[in-house]
Amino acid sequence: MHSIQKLKDLHYTETIYIICAGSSTTYFEPSFFADKVVIGVNNVFKKFPCSYVIAKDLLEHPRFTRMVEEIKELSIPLIYPEHHTGHHKDPKNNIDYELGYMFEHLDNKSADMNDEVLSVIGTDKLVVSRSTITSAINLAAYMGAFNIVLVGHDCGTIDGVLYEPNYTESDWGSADNYSSKHEWVATIESNTLEVKKKIKEVYNCNIYSLNPFINFGLEGHKYEASTR
Repeated sequence: MHSIQKLKDLHYTETIYIICAGSSTTYFEPSFFADKVVIGVNNVFKKFPCSYVIAKDLLEHPRFTRMVEEIKELSIPLIYPEHHTGHHKDPKNNIDYELGYMFEHLDNKSADMNDEVLSVIGTDKLVVSRSTITSAINLAAYMGAFNIVLVGHDCGTIDGVLYEPNYTESDWGSADNYSSKHEWVATIESNTLEVKKKIKEVYNCNIYSLNPFINFGLEGHKYEASTR
């Protein structure tokens, strides 16, 4: 296990792609990312080539322990918080992995993205929130990225589907079956906007989102934003 300080400015001025689990990723060809620096959020490494994987929920549930073992088998560097889920009350993530990088963080305030939470941006700590995406964006900036490109951070459904179909597992349940997930995703969108604003202010980098379609009409697909 290493500190993320070893990763600081490792990709200075480069473009880093962050792949999330939104259903728009269904429309991307994995080979598009083969020669790019990619941070995969949680299980997306199963479909897309990833230079790194970041995850904050690594204990307790078999889904997560299996994920760690699969990452080890593929020798992908794994970035994770000091505490499971980012909550200080939870156990520490003691991952025995030579390509593991642990980051320190404030206590996870979940939906409360206030000045205190954002204050870690620009330090050797990473921000944590309800979604791993905020930590991933912070990590990309910390690694020196000039352009950060989000993939699959949809914040809503495409044709009624919230997640890329292969992302969830039967023992965890399909997120599309729970209306509460849409409230959760809406909170994630709000958190991400706050983090984006602070990241751009501190690191002077660009943050974009990649659209797999040729227009905002999504080539006839129907998009519905998640709401609280």
